Amino acid sequence: MPSPASLNSETASASHAAGGSAPASGHAGSTWRTALRLVGFTVGVDPQAFGLTVATALAGSLAEGAGLVLLLPLLAAAGLNFTGSSAASRPGVESQRLLLRAGVPHALWLPVVLGIFLATGGLRSLLRRSQSMMVYTTATRVQLTLSRRVYESVVKAQWGYLVRQRSGGFTHLLTDELRHVSDAISLSLSLINLSCLTLLYLGVALKLSAPMTLLVLAMGGALMLLQRRSLGRTRSSGKDLWESVGEVYAATEEHLLNLKSVKTYDAEDRDLQMFADLCRKVARHAVRSMKHQAGSAFWFEVGSLAALGSVIFLALGVLHVQPATMLLLLAIFTRLMPQLANLQGQIHQYASILPAFEHVLAIEADCLAHGEAKVVETGPGDSAGAARLSLEREIRLEDIWFAYETSVGDREPGLVLREPKFVLRGVDLPIEAGMLTAVVGPSGAGKSTIADLTNGLLLPTRGRLVLDGCALGPGEIRQWRRQVGYVGQETVLFHQSVRENLLWARPEATDGELREALMLASAGFVYDLPGGIDTVVGDRGVLLSSGQRQRISLARALLRKPMLLILDEATNALDVENEARILDAIRDAIRDARQGRQGTLTVLMIAHRASAVRRADRIFELEDGRIARAGTWEELNPAETHLR
Repeated sequence: MPSPASLNSETASASHAAGGSAPASGHAGSTWRTALRLVGFTVGVDPQAFGLTVATALAGSLAEGAGLVLLLPLLAAAGLNFTGSSAASRPGVESQRLLLRAGVPHALWLPVVLGIFLATGGLRSLLRRSQSMMVYTTATRVQLTLSRRVYESVVKAQWGYLVRQRSGGFTHLLTDELRHVSDAISLSLSLINLSCLTLLYLGVALKLSAPMTLLVLAMGGALMLLQRRSLGRTRSSGKDLWESVGEVYAATEEHLLNLKSVKTYDAEDRDLQMFADLCRKVARHAVRSMKHQAGSAFWFEVGSLAALGSVIFLALGVLHVQPATMLLLLAIFTRLMPQLANLQGQIHQYASILPAFEHVLAIEADCLAHGEAKVVETGPGDSAGAARLSLEREIRLEDIWFAYETSVGDREPGLVLREPKFVLRGVDLPIEAGMLTAVVGPSGAGKSTIADLTNGLLLPTRGRLVLDGCALGPGEIRQWRRQVGYVGQETVLFHQSVRENLLWARPEATDGELREALMLASAGFVYDLPGGIDTVVGDRGVLLSSGQRQRISLARALLRKPMLLILDEATNALDVENEARILDAIRDAIRDARQGRQGTLTVLMIAHRASAVRRADRIFELEDGRIARAGTWEELNPAETHLR
């Protein structure tokens, strides 16, 4: 198994300069370079399986050759008399000598030779079966390895990078494109098998008649050269095809997630037209790709027939090849031509799906380039490193400037990179331990950005995040994130039971801790559901109301027992009564922590409602990316704030 460093260096070379896009080259040379990279990757994942697959292919080719050579002894045993001293007549003569030496009666020659011929065929079939299983197993193993690698690079990429991508694009990458990569691996191994078989046929043919075989090779080489441009066109059309399929995946996911809005606006027909247009685009590219492959196969087959006819004419009319040799050569060439046609077809199919492998590597390289810093550990195991970070005095945003800057790789070609527009400008915001701090302000003022900076999802353009007087570097941000609980305004639950959704945040939690968190979040209703806490909540929690989803999400965050709890508009979907009950429970938890009855709990609340904010110990109001006012509820004039 290759080391992670070698794998990462390999992926980084997959056109990082393209900014995450697959190379656009459609030349055959690029196709072969990509093919060699894919084979090298396959060998790196499981060299033993790859070696066994190739060895089985070689053994199958030898069995095929042995069956071919046994044709003449079989015909000789059947009574056909081959005379002369040609290479083709020798197998029959030698087989008869061996049968005489072994004392086999003449009457049994045919059954014996036929039995050997059939046994060779059976061995060939057994080897083919083994090879098919090995090809499938190897391709599946490589696909799983690559899937895990790519998924890991995606989930470990910076949040600021991920929010600029289409989630449907990642879905397409991790499903359809990786399936095409698996197909490409299978084709790679199949091409190796066909190549071995072709070389074996050519070796036997050279032994029988070198001039005829060289003539066939010359004509075959000319045909392959003529196919070079067609190979480039097939590759280009294959790239266009997977790009259009990716658009369908991304658009379909977006529109299905917004299907309620589509139906509310009575826009089903318009939505259907959009989907139909995208599907027609895919069909157009698919037909174009198949047209290139079919046209190439047609001209290759016509050329092969012309070459075979020329060879037969020259063999009989010019070279005067002996009948036995001609018979065996015909048997070889009639098998070789379909093999070459199959080889040519598979090469073009291979070229059409190789761009998927390039795109997978390019996206992985882009994700790795935007990856988060590794966690800095100070002791054995994760817990030892994480325990070093604790919130005892305050977590402070110090002179924070932040802009959602578009990197060069994310821009469309030809667009000018403008100066970044800062969402936050010189923000100083202390969040004292054991206190409930609220941030208010109009939409677009940067409130949610402050939440994402505080929990380490985003890194400031300038400034720093300071914990108890110590600045948190990129390597410590993920440690800090382990101590944070987060509840956003857009709550999404997994298509699992309530229990499984809760345990996702803390797998070792007991039933008592689950109940405690649910009650604290005013989510005791789950025990009245048809299946109780084991009720499945549906896709994205659709079987629950938005308020119920938000309360379960809050319980999940509280179950984590965080040092800092971030409520980003988390009570908007709740009625005033439940909001008051939850916030009062959180205030009680903070009070208990101050009195030393349990661990410290600090809360950062992003809110609009006056009913929520008035419970805060300290309130900061944002305007145009800056702190405009700060103080307690009594110190601020609610009429001058953006509270409702």
